[in-house]
Amino acid sequence: MNMKNLLLLFVLILSVSGVFSQDLEKMPKAEREVLLIKRAKELVLRHGPGYWREYQPPVIERSVFTGKTGSGSKYIGQIYYRITILYNPKSERFNCNYAAVVDFWAITGKPWGISFGNGLGFVFDDNYEEKIKSGQVEVMPFQTMDDQIREEKERYRRKGWKWEE
Repeated sequence: MNMKNLLLLFVLILSVSGVFSQDLEKMPKAEREVLLIKRAKELVLRHGPGYWREYQPPVIERSVFTGKTGSGSKYIGQIYYRITILYNPKSERFNCNYAAVVDFWAITGKPWGISFGNGLGFVFDDNYEEKIKSGQVEVMPFQTMDDQIREEKERYRRKGWKWEE
């Protein structure tokens, strides 16, 4: 391979890697917020479609990872963005005060976690994009707090126990 082709290949690899990795801190705020909401919606619809709401605009927060969630020390001090999808508490109840939350690393723009209103979620590793391309998609079943209470009452009934209201 001659030097010209090698250089062309190198430039191509760099440009493709830039598509999957974006430094959110360097983007204008309005552009960053549009991108974060769009990507959060895609992730919620992929991993927990029953949890997407358009009740209110999503809340975007910038934070620093402290390592208190047990995800490893290599991320301590890293900036991330949290997109919170709210729901109408007058029409439904969840265990959490949100329908879904999606977290993105600021330096790469890659998602690192998603949590749902039922209190469960998924943590994404560095191979997330490859897993999605190969069809390895985890989906969270939709469940409100009322669904959980109903299931628990039924479990008690099957065991012959009394449910205390």
